Amino acid sequence: GDYSVQVTDNQGYSATTKSVHVAVDSFTTQASLGADRQICKGNRIGLEFGAEKAVHYTWQDGSTASTIAPQVSGTYSVTVTDVVGCVVKDTVAITIQGVAPIADFSYTNACETESTVFTSQSYTLDDAQIVKNIWIFENDTINGDIVEHTFSTYGAHIVQLITDNEEGCSGILHDTIYINAMPQVSFSPSLVCQYTPREIVSISTIAEGTIVSQTWNIAGETTQDSVAVV
Repeated sequence: GDYSVQVTDNQGYSATTKSVHVAVDSFTTQASLGADRQICKGNRIGLEFGAEKAVHYTWQDGSTASTIAPQVSGTYSVTVTDVVGCVVKDTVAITIQGVAPIADFSYTNACETESTVFTSQSYTLDDAQIVKNIWIFENDTINGDIVEHTFSTYGAHIVQLITDNEEGCSGILHDTIYINAMPQVSFSPSLVCQYTPREIVSISTIAEGTIVSQTWNIAGETTQDSVAVV
């Protein structure tokens, strides 16, 4: 709301300050670790509400990351400060129900518009068996241990792998992979006269990177020279 103050001296004279608008920071009522719950060892907990305003964290063990990975069942607390200096402390009871698998994968190098093969290399830290691998590629979701996906553009892309085990525990990996640019093949001239030898020059381009080799196929014969004669 808007606030002002009127001051009166011992002579009876008074003055009123200009009105100042004061906004109440709602961080202390919003920030929360969420409800008490069961998780798997290896999973991390953090603010479920208010994280977008938090700038400094202090957990009960003194760590200052935005999340913590509980190793045993118990009570976990964090003190959080937002950008204007408001401080809130919250506590949550965590019960460990199993051990989360470690999500990991490998993939084949590929270019834009070509299929990239992804292979799960996830593993467990106990005797539980992996029962599902879920892949998330931008707007596409695929289940399987080995999957394929085609990226329409070159550059960095985020891939998410969620690995579930038979205990109901999940391991999650977000990783950034790089897809190479596809060369745009072209040559000049594209029209030549019959029975008249003519050099054909590659004018192929690539949006990023360097073209390192070119193979011509002319009348069933191949050559890797930069210039071909027809």
